[in-house]
Amino acid sequence: MATDDEIIRKRLLLDGDGSGDEKRLVTFMKSFIKWCNNPQDDEISTNATFERLLAMLATCQTAIAKNYLVYQMNKRELENYRTINEELTNRIKRAQDDICNLKEELQEAKKTRRHQQEYDALGKVIKKHPNKEETTKILTALESQEAVEKELDEELELRRKQLYALVHAINLMKASLSNN
Repeated sequence: MATDDEIIRKRLLLDGDGSGDEKRLVTFMKSFIKWCNNPQDDEISTNATFERLLAMLATCQTAIAKNYLVYQMNKRELENYRTINEELTNRIKRAQDDICNLKEELQEAKKTRRHQQEYDALGKVIKKHPNKEETTKILTALESQEAVEKELDEELELRRKQLYALVHAINLMKASLSNN
């Protein structure tokens, strides 16, 4: 004997999407066969059964049309999702490319900033020292001062020699005066 789970599974499989379409078709087929096999019924009940069959057929056709429309909608949605997926994939690729480009720009900016900082540091060191014109003036002044000092040293040396000669001459004169 079949368990309750098996019975429920079979009914769900027969029912399709759960809207009772299969049951409607089975009921319609049974009613149609019954209507065809009972030609002795009176005309009013035959017409009522016929109208009921037409109503059941219309319901089945509506369900089929509805299912077809749902199918078409699902196809369009699937295509729409594919398009969206492609668009998102392309946007992701562009974003990844942009990220790579921005990373390169960032590295270049870091390099430029590092160079700028080095330049600024060198500029500060250079500013501590006088410029070329001032340095040249100072060197020229020092060279002229050195030349003046050299001249003064030479003159001093000459004066020293002269003084030494004078002192020597005075000592000689003293010695000669002391002897006389």
